[in-house]
Amino acid sequence: PFAEMQPRLQAALDNGLPMLCINPDVEVVKMDGARILCAGHFAAWYEWAGGKVDYIGKPHRRVYDYCFSLLPGIAREKILAVGDNLATDIPGGAG
Repeated sequence: PFAEMQPRLQAALDNGLPMLCINPDVEVVKMDGARILCAGHFAAWYEWAGGKVDYIGKPHRRVYDYCFSLLPGIAREKILAVGDNLATDIPGGAG
């Protein structure tokens, strides 16, 4: 929960540390319907609080550029992105 992470995030913020967010999903929904906060939630708070956040995961272009570099010679429009989160995977794949 956020209450457990907040002191650590605040300490990092107080020390001027940047955050690297490699999974910008805000939450996941488990099979039983339980919702769990993910790294994207904490990164959004960190940014809101004035911290610097560098995003790498979906939907941010950097992760796709890396994947494309692993598939040389294949046209980008021929590559299918598959995901499980509407908030990050659809915008990432469409972009």
